[in-house]
This record gives sequence, structure tokens and C-alpha cells, in this order.
Amino acid sequence: MKLPVMKLLKNYNILIKHIIYYLLIIISFSLSPHDVIANNTLFNDYNGIIMLDPGHGGNDHGVSGPKGFLEKTLALELANLIAAELKNNYKVEFTRTDDYNVHLDQRIAAANHAKADIFISLHTGGSFQHKPKDIIIYHFIKPLTDLESGKLTICNNEYNSLKSWQNIQIKHIRQSQIFSKMIINRLSAVSDLPPACIKGVPLKILQSADMPAILIETGYLTNPKIESSLQDTGILTNFAKALSLAINDFFEKFSN
Repeated sequence: MKLPVMKLLKNYNILIKHIIYYLLIIISFSLSPHDVIANNTLFNDYNGIIMLDPGHGGNDHGVSGPKGFLEKTLALELANLIAAELKNNYKVEFTRTDDYNVHLDQRIAAANHAKADIFISLHTGGSFQHKPKDIIIYHFIKPLTDLESGKLTICNNEYNSLKSWQNIQIKHIRQSQIFSKMIINRLSAVSDLPPACIKGVPLKILQSADMPAILIETGYLTNPKIESSLQDTGILTNFAKALSLAINDFFEKFSN
């Protein structure tokens, strides 16, 4: 009696395997090319690697607002909001994920080691005067002489001459400038943000980045009105969305 039962079970298993095989064929033909691409993107791919660098951290508080809101806190909060906007299409990495300080060289080393496609350092501005309020987007430039320094910005801010050096960011200057302009275009469409401008400076944080790299000051935290606005999650979310759209613009232009 055992042999017929075993033979029946064997035939049953074969039948089940055939049914599964044909079901898989039917499903594969029913999927559109778009569905297949979407699935591949979901599980196997992303558009690029974005390295977010929340400035300061730990004992380095950065700028402090009149009511005590700290630059290091804002930078990390904004980085998390930006990452939330990007996570479906990009691989997002951080130079720090909590309240601790990371040496400047380690921040750039992390971006280079991850082979990031874009490096974005997040900061706020500070001033003894309450008037300054602009968002400033910095990209790297080769150091200039004092006579040439008046030509390097498109907004009204001082230029501090820094020590000359040679580094790998020089080959990415053009794309960093283009990315900066894309951010300006997207931020200008957000009504509850202060004006934004671009400034080229030989900043050390950008000098060794082997990818397009920028530093953003999201407004002067020392301005009481800006301090209040930068504690508004809605405003920060709008900033994060505008930045994510600019990143999309960048990859659309340089996807090849």
C-alpha cells in the first residue's frame, strides 16, 4: 500500500512545481516594462549617493540663536528631513547621525570613501548684527587675490581671503556652481524662506571632496526672526523639498 501512496505524492509534487512554473511565466508576461524597472530600482538600484554633513556636533555647538537654538541641532534636524525626501530615489549617508563632533578631514574622507555623487554640508550663518538673513550657498573656488575678490559673489557678503592650496575639488568646480544655481532656482519658489545667494570661497571643508560639493548656510541664526522660522518644522520641510528637487535637477542634467 505504501508504493501507490508514495507515487501519488511524487506526482502531486511534480504537478505543484508545474503549476508554480506556469504561474510565474504568466505573472512575468503580465508585468509592464515600467513595473519591472520599478521593481529593479526598488531592490537593486538607486539614482546616486548623497552625503549629508550636519555641521558641528558634540562640544562644538556652532552658532547660537538669541533664544538658545543651536546650529548643531538645526543641522542634524534638517539633514534628517532632507534624507526623508531623498530616501526613495537615492542612497543617503551622514557624516554624523547624532550629537557628536566629527573632525573636518573625517567628514570629507567619509564622502570620498562612500564614493558620494554629491556632498552637502549644512550650517547656519552668524553675525553680531541682527539684520543679515540670507541663505548662502558656498561652492569652492581657487583662492583669488584681494583685487579680484570683489568679483566672486552674486550677493552682498564679505570675502575673507584664505590660504592658497591645490586640491581635487578644483575639477568639480563647474558642476558645484551649476548645482548651486539649481538650488537657488528651487529655493526661490518657496515663499517662506529668506532670499538665497551664491558665494565662491576656498573653504577647507570643500577642498578635498572628490565630487560636486557645496556648503549651505540656511540663514542667520543670530537673527531672532530667522531663529524662530528655523524652529518651524514646516519651513524646514519646505527647504528640504526644494533641495531634493534641485538634486533631481542635477542628476537629470548629469545622468550620463
